[in-house]
Amino acid sequence: MADEYECDECGACCRNSIVEVYELDCQREPKVAAAATPFKELGEGGEFALLYDHVRNCCPLLGEDNRCTTYPTRPTCCVGMQAGGEQCQAFREQSGLEPLKPLKPVESC
Repeated sequence: MADEYECDECGACCRNSIVEVYELDCQREPKVAAAATPFKELGEGGEFALLYDHVRNCCPLLGEDNRCTTYPTRPTCCVGMQAGGEQCQAFREQSGLEPLKPLKPVESC
């Protein structure tokens, strides 16, 4: 059985990456469309835009409380970010944070 993790809302994944968004992401969430750079040609895979705030050095949709301001409708690539996964742990390391620890199994009576 694989370890289970719960996001501790450290914001490392939102601070240490440039988020690629696609047209569908922008159609689903107007805040994404407003914050994204103009679309660029990706080739056969379609077009993409980027989310990055160069002043704050993070995703422009990251709130001051380290929470995503569009969480229910966040971009597809963000949905794929798994707490405790390889990317999560790498972003935490880049931020000088300890690795995210797995949840403790619930003991039965």
